[in-house]
Amino acid sequence: MRMRLRSVLLAILFPVLVYAQNYDIKIIVFEPLPALDFAGFIVTNGLQGTPNVFQIIVNTPTTPETKVRLQGKFYWKDVDKSTEEQMLEFMTRPLAAGTIMNSDLGVKIRLESHNEVDEVLNRNLAKGKPVGTYRLIMTLFPETGDIPLSPIVSDTKILKFENPTQTLSILTPTQGMTLDEGDINVSWTGVNAIKGDLNSYYYIRANQRTNSNQSLESVMESGNYKDVTLTGTSTSANLKSLGFGSNWLPGQEIVVQVCAKIGGIGGGETFKSQPVSFRLQQTINPATVLLTNTLNPMLQQFSSSIPQAIFNQFLQSSITIYGITDENGNVMSQADIQRLLNYLQSHPSDIVRILFKNN
Repeated sequence: MRMRLRSVLLAILFPVLVYAQNYDIKIIVFEPLPALDFAGFIVTNGLQGTPNVFQIIVNTPTTPETKVRLQGKFYWKDVDKSTEEQMLEFMTRPLAAGTIMNSDLGVKIRLESHNEVDEVLNRNLAKGKPVGTYRLIMTLFPETGDIPLSPIVSDTKILKFENPTQTLSILTPTQGMTLDEGDINVSWTGVNAIKGDLNSYYYIRANQRTNSNQSLESVMESGNYKDVTLTGTSTSANLKSLGFGSNWLPGQEIVVQVCAKIGGIGGGETFKSQPVSFRLQQTINPATVLLTNTLNPMLQQFSSSIPQAIFNQFLQSSITIYGITDENGNVMSQADIQRLLNYLQSHPSDIVRILFKNN
């Protein structure tokens, strides 16, 4: 009885085992990824000349010859997004086992149906190159019917484009440069979709980095960053001419980023370069020497409030004071500084205390 039951069980399982071993599908992507083109993701009947981006290897039982249909679904998740969106879906007509290039789909391998989500596809095309994460799913279906093979035979391939700004990067300044505050020229690689109008334009963002432990990316999103929108399609600009630097001081570290805004459905898309930091050159002029020499003796009156290491540098005149900012962070003019110094020298008792802040 046990032997007979075992034979019946094997008879039930055997077709399933053979079925799973004979049906197979595999997606192979041609790398390197940065060379990929959007045309390789477009699938429709009659579209010829698309680049070969991936191939699909389909295996089916050979005796007797079996045909299947191939369903493909492409999903896209933009950079910094948490959810993916379906970009397109297609179903082929019945086909035999073999290797299928993506350029064959819609040409040698005709499509039974296909559907493109225009809004999602258009947002992709507006970026100029693949950006974000793409998920390709290929599933085998029988010759007829809307239910896939059972057990399901499919393969998934995920393509990641980590750098969303592969078409936009800063050429100058380079990371860590020291520049004169009046001569900070920024240049960058261009984005073809920029027209320099209200719908597509460049803008530059800059901010001071006050903490060396802070990432350059976080500096661009925090504090008192400043954005200036550019007109035209030029790929270079002078920061001072754009109005940057009114509250910058020599020795400070500044972070700059170039962004490209491309209008479209749902607010459009924004490309951002990798941020670059540079330091402002510390040049000493007579006004700076006067400021330092005047303030040092006054600060020595508060030696008990000053850290010993800093106080020793005051005594040795090895600290140079380049400027003074008001309570709003604006750099005071030389005339205002002189009036302040004159007042403090005449009314030293009005100085209540001195606080030191580590940047």
